[in-house]
Amino acid sequence: MGRLAAFAVAFGLSAAAWAHPCEGPLPPTHTALFTRLDAAGPADWPAVLAEAQAAAAEGTPAARACAHYVAGSAAFFLSRPAADRAHHAWQAVRHLVTAQALAPAAMAEKRAAARLDNAWARVPDAPGWPAAAGARPVTLNSPGGTVRLAPPLDGEAPIELELPAGSHRLTLRPGPWRLGRVGRCAAPPQGVTLGGGAVAVPGKACPVTLTVTDDGAAVDGVALVGPEGPIPVEGLRGGGTVTVQAPGYLAARVALPAEGGPIQVALRRCPVSLEVTTEPPGVPLAGAGPGPWGPRTVTLWPEGPHPAPVAVAVPRPTGCADARHAARITAPHPLTAQGLDGTEAPVAISRLVVAQQAVDPAGFHLPPGRHVYQATAPGLGLTLGQFVVPTCGDPRGCAPLPLEVRWRRTPGGPARAAAPDGPGPQITLAVGGLIAAGGLVAGAQALATQRDIDGYTSPAVDRRRLDDLFAERDDQALTADVLLGIGLTTAAVGLVWFLLR
Repeated sequence: MGRLAAFAVAFGLSAAAWAHPCEGPLPPTHTALFTRLDAAGPADWPAVLAEAQAAAAEGTPAARACAHYVAGSAAFFLSRPAADRAHHAWQAVRHLVTAQALAPAAMAEKRAAARLDNAWARVPDAPGWPAAAGARPVTLNSPGGTVRLAPPLDGEAPIELELPAGSHRLTLRPGPWRLGRVGRCAAPPQGVTLGGGAVAVPGKACPVTLTVTDDGAAVDGVALVGPEGPIPVEGLRGGGTVTVQAPGYLAARVALPAEGGPIQVALRRCPVSLEVTTEPPGVPLAGAGPGPWGPRTVTLWPEGPHPAPVAVAVPRPTGCADARHAARITAPHPLTAQGLDGTEAPVAISRLVVAQQAVDPAGFHLPPGRHVYQATAPGLGLTLGQFVVPTCGDPRGCAPLPLEVRWRRTPGGPARAAAPDGPGPQITLAVGGLIAAGGLVAGAQALATQRDIDGYTSPAVDRRRLDDLFAERDDQALTADVLLGIGLTTAAVGLVWFLLR
């Protein structure tokens, strides 16, 4: 029986009054440590303190609580008047509070509670701690894990406690502390003022990488809003929820997992009401009304024999509330293409390109105006041409306009072969270059005419002259397109002929 226990029995005190965390079944090493502490003198306390600190690093919670209690008691004994009294007093508090977190019931007994109170009484006042204020019970609401409590004491180690999720009542000095977590995703320590109430321990703060996309493409202008206001995208941490916002998109509320990691958020585009007017007015259509902004397809005469799909680009709005976009569509004209060879016999068109788009010769639509085509047919090769599409003025739809695509030769006709050493390839290359040069000249003339148009400052004085300039520019541009196409094609034929002869 230890000296203190024998003293209690001699004076008739109950054994429960002297209960402590080292009672009960424990490893022999821990029981021996407590026995040594009970019988040790001042010369033995440093060794007991060192061994108890080592034993506190492992074992069951009960074993570690006993080791921290022995270490705290040894440090408390060492804090008697000496040069390092303050340091040993804080060591005693640190170990005894840790034992309190591990074995709260045992540390609530009179002997253990009195030792903790006495240890606190020997800790000097720190900046911000109320003078002569004793330690008080403080409740820490922990989400689980290791918690770090750093006092405003220079050079002293903080208190580190393993607190399961829940509320924990600890004896601490009121005043300013630094409260944080230890381990993976530890939040930076926060300044808190402890008093007699409850304090929440910060949760995990694992880094979160947020990628906001729209159909796989990154969204610009992203802003994050939390419960307390805007949050920077950089340095985002796990836990809680955040609202993701971007101009032109519906806001999305996202839960941030506590374990952090990459998160991809797909935003939905704002619905925009597309309001379409047609020329001529009254053309039946489908595809207008509300829908996401971006490329839309409006179909004119959707129930007619020749429905015409028209692409409309709906711009991205700044906000979703009552977003609208007005578009005016000139009704395109339906067309069909028929290929004819040099004898006016019909031929099958294998590929037809108009306005840099491949179209189906059996039926396609084009807006009014002048157009250039490129066509190929088996055995006939490439042909180029131009045509004019009139305006379809009937709101009920117009009959398809026939387009004749002509070649000057016939399929399987005799082909003229050049002599092996003849000048045929060189002549073909030269002719192609001359034609292409003519295209460049026509293009330069079109640019010069455009400059005349740009410098025409008084169109109201002579509207007819301005219309003539527009027509002249269009003719020159069309001529340039045709000549360049023919010239480059001819030059390519000459080059292949030269390389293969």
